[in-house]
Amino acid sequence: MVAVARLQGRAARMIAMDLALTESTALVTASTGGIGQAIATTLAREGAHAVVNGRNAAGVDATIAAIRVELPGARLSGLVADHGTAAGCAASIEEVPGSTFW
Repeated sequence: MVAVARLQGRAARMIAMDLALTESTALVTASTGGIGQAIATTLAREGAHAVVNGRNAAGVDATIAAIRVELPGARLSGLVADHGTAAGCAASIEEVPGSTFW
């Protein structure tokens, strides 16, 4: 991944990063748009298995498709769950492979 850093008013410069996430699974809640989608995309770019979450299947599927346009080989899966409810949180714990919540 390449990140852009702004250094106290000086011109931005490109910095190469490797977050070593290839063995990781990342559940990104509320990731069907905005910053959540950007986070899911970045984690997938870094090699993590990104689990895209939203409250409806259409939004989750559209986000996965959008990420695949940019990152065809990305490891992605979807999770439809409303994390504003206890049932939605419980479903996530059951669905996300290798999840550990504390």
